[in-house]
Amino acid sequence: MIFRESGGAIYHWRAWRHQKLWREFSTALEMWLNEWQIPLLDGLILIGPSAGYTLPTRWLKTFPEIQAFDFDPLCSVLFRRQHGRLPITFHRENVFWLDGKLSVKPLQQILKTYSLMPVLFCNVLGQVLLEGQATPEEWESFLAQLRCVLSMRQWASYHDLYSIEPLPLKAHAVVLEGELEITLKDVATEPLTLVDHALKGGWSTGLSKKLFYWSLTPSSVHLIEGVRAEGKLA
Repeated sequence: MIFRESGGAIYHWRAWRHQKLWREFSTALEMWLNEWQIPLLDGLILIGPSAGYTLPTRWLKTFPEIQAFDFDPLCSVLFRRQHGRLPITFHRENVFWLDGKLSVKPLQQILKTYSLMPVLFCNVLGQVLLEGQATPEEWESFLAQLRCVLSMRQWASYHDLYSIEPLPLKAHAVVLEGELEITLKDVATEPLTLVDHALKGGWSTGLSKKLFYWSLTPSSVHLIEGVRAEGKLA
């Protein structure tokens, strides 16, 4: 699936087109990942890394083994072009959907196969609902099951909370760390579209949290949440 709602070829084109614009977010993400205290020798599982445009190469090189799961057919080649030689194995697999329904079974199998590795969800949880149909109740149940499956594993995720467009670059600073300001009439030339990625709520209770903003394009900004299970939390 080269063209998809959650990424694919259009996302890769944006990464190439707006590489400089993404640097601020990438730098902040690297600092956050460097603070994550995990045993490096166990290796790492990446869920939905795409080509790893925002992931820090220096951090990835600290792991002796990386297992990456993404069903974008372009990501393995582009990831290696982005990061050079790494001990990484790609698996073309949809981790969140099974037979058209949300499911944690694929992830359970991954965790069973790689029983010691910590898990990083790479800006993917906020895109899951773009790949299929689920009711709010089904989504909440899935997130609760996800926490249960990960309860004895060290893991982290960075994901979209909200995205806003069209938003001029000069107005991006209005999206502040810690809160979302929508009073943009003085800088917006047309009505704004606010997308809620359905990840605010009780599913992340007990996790360490950090907020970032990411200028994805000159006319859109995403509020990103980073969460970490510090130790092995339920």
